[in-house]
Amino acid sequence: MPAIVGAAGGFLMFKKTPETFRASTRLIVESDRPAILDSMTGDVIGGVPSVDILRSHLYSDRFVKMAFDNPVMIPLQERFGGDPSRYNSTARGGLSLVVEGAGGRAAQSFVAVLSFEHSDAELCEASVKAFSDAMQTFFNERQKSSRTELLQLISVAIEQLHPKMTDLEKQYRDFRRDAPLAWDSQGQAINPHRESQLFLTGKRSELVEQMRQKATQLAAVESVYSEAKDHLVAMAVISRLLDVNLELTNVENELARNLVDADVELAELKLDQQLVPLMIERNKMANEFGASHPTVKQLDTELALMKSELRRIVIDQTKRMVELRKENEIKAVDPKENAKEAISAVLIAAKAELDLLKNQISELDKQIADEKAAAITLAKFEQDNVAMLREINRNRELMNQLEEQMARVSLTEEEGGTQVLELTAPSKAGLVGPNLARTLSLGTFLGLAIGAGLALLLEINANTFRNPEEISSLLAVPVLTHIPFFKGRIRKPKKGKSTHTKTWTLE
Repeated sequence: MPAIVGAAGGFLMFKKTPETFRASTRLIVESDRPAILDSMTGDVIGGVPSVDILRSHLYSDRFVKMAFDNPVMIPLQERFGGDPSRYNSTARGGLSLVVEGAGGRAAQSFVAVLSFEHSDAELCEASVKAFSDAMQTFFNERQKSSRTELLQLISVAIEQLHPKMTDLEKQYRDFRRDAPLAWDSQGQAINPHRESQLFLTGKRSELVEQMRQKATQLAAVESVYSEAKDHLVAMAVISRLLDVNLELTNVENELARNLVDADVELAELKLDQQLVPLMIERNKMANEFGASHPTVKQLDTELALMKSELRRIVIDQTKRMVELRKENEIKAVDPKENAKEAISAVLIAAKAELDLLKNQISELDKQIADEKAAAITLAKFEQDNVAMLREINRNRELMNQLEEQMARVSLTEEEGGTQVLELTAPSKAGLVGPNLARTLSLGTFLGLAIGAGLALLLEINANTFRNPEEISSLLAVPVLTHIPFFKGRIRKPKKGKSTHTKTWTLE
């Protein structure tokens, strides 16, 4: 009975349920980036978004508005008063997105069925078309829009950097033209005063070493001269010590020759000091243009000629001075006295040489101090040069990075992003409900379930005893005896007997 009642109820529901239509389309969702499993985090990188994310986009207000504004929905907008929010609940109730086959987050592509169910067949067809267009528009244009915006930003940055780079390079050219600095063949800035300071410092070191050697020799000669009792012996020792020939027979000639050599050496030191500016100019030109440059070679030739000519003049002057000195001297007769005078002459020449070296070192110290002060003054230009080069290099690197980035974006213009394509056109709305067989089957099943439940409930709540064990269990007393249940059968009466007599037999 409940099954019959349920089937009748299902039939009545079939009659009262309005008709439902469904329209659908098949979409392919694919990505150009393959899905890769990150072994560190366990996350899937790349691939298409999961179907849950696609459904979230599909049911969002943005998608609903895009679908509602689709041209195919214009004839139906009056039903919702032109308000997308009123269409929202209808769209969410009838829209569905189901993945065909094995699709998911780790896939590079999958096929999904987009369908819409409603009692209005026209609304079903228009909604499926509108939401399909919305998905394609959103996913296909989003990546393209991002690339376009990135290209525009890079182009604007490059356009802004070009005039800045041009201005910086012009400023640096003007700076190199006006700055009191020199530049070598590699384009490195050179402070000429610092170069002069380094050259003079090296020259001073040489003179200090010469002065130390001369002072050591002078101390040794003075020690021998003061301690020796015989000047002849002292002269012999000094000759070996200084590696000069101081024989008595030719003491004066040897002394004159030594004086000439000493004066020539001192004069050459003075000559080198006079040629320092020209040598500095030669070194600066060599650093800037190289040693093989014609100007550098010309300066080398001029320096060599000037040294040779000046040395000749100095030698002639020194010889003449020695001759004049010899003409006015009175030769001693005593050999020891001659030895003493020779040693004294050597001491005087050594002391004079030491004094000259000291004066040259003092003069070099002044020149080094002046060059150092001038080099410090030019240090600001060196700092400006470094700062300008750093700024130019920084902007050039930035320009190169932007150009490389633009090249990458241009090469990958057809790549990246998730694309949605329509495989099949939206189908016509087909009748999907109500289904008579399904409704009757559901009603009958519900009736059977209710009947079975009622039977089970009555069986559980029954208050009769079904066997002796139930009586003993409930009353806690034994059953002494019981009368069995006899089911009788009425026999037909025999002929001649009354029909009211009943005969009972046991079965």
